Amino acid sequence: AHGLAVALEPHFHGVVPETGSFLRLADAVPDPALRVVVDTGWSAMQGEYAPLLVEKARGRLAHVQVRDVDAQTRRFV
Repeated sequence: AHGLAVALEPHFHGVVPETGSFLRLADAVPDPALRVVVDTGWSAMQGEYAPLLVEKARGRLAHVQVRDVDAQTRRFV
């Protein structure tokens, strides 16, 4: 609507907890204005692989936020 998009970022504590949930929502709401944000840090923390998420979200990707995570402490660096 009017050139605006809504972009959701999957977080385990949110309405859309992971990318698969977003993709199911996108299938149910086939509006091209519904987009996804891939955060590499949150993806890693949730056990997801960001490059695969970018591929799965093709056509729905609004933004990629690049952030690193320490694998041992599971904290953002």
